[in-house]
Amino acid sequence: MNVQFDESKFMAFANKKTLAGLELVGAVVDGEIGKNIKQNFHGQGQLAGSITHKVFESEKFVRCSVNKVYAAIQELGGIIKPTKAKALAIPVHPEAVRWTEKGGEPKDFPGLVMIKRKNGAPLLVRIKDKGKKQRFDIMFVLLKSVQIPARPYIRPAVYENKEKIMKIFARANAHET
Repeated sequence: MNVQFDESKFMAFANKKTLAGLELVGAVVDGEIGKNIKQNFHGQGQLAGSITHKVFESEKFVRCSVNKVYAAIQELGGIIKPTKAKALAIPVHPEAVRWTEKGGEPKDFPGLVMIKRKNGAPLLVRIKDKGKKQRFDIMFVLLKSVQIPARPYIRPAVYENKEKIMKIFARANAHET
């Protein structure tokens, strides 16, 4: 019995299976990253909403990523320092948090006054009422730098699921699609 082997058909078949496996792995790792974000950051919708993956056909790999500017500092940790201002304005009041989440700058927040303190960071406050009824809401704390602890969510999605990933990839390459 003479069996003919068509290498180009075999390679096309193997390539199709490999790419399908990589796509499945990307989807699974995306899901695991999402779970880790929900656990580590109490949901943080913008970070979780930017999870994506891409299969690179010619190199035969998949890249999972979180497409937010602050994603890496959350994953790896580090020190944040101001680049254009003298201090970082950290929102502490719910209105200030919403303001900055919508892209507002602290300098444009209406009615803020700076309070300098001897033994503490300066505050940006909003004064309410006048006279004896006067009170203020602390809106922002001004800091020279902030230490962000590492809170990995991408690396554990891969490392803690290596067995699962290998099984998914193997299964995708074992069955006809």
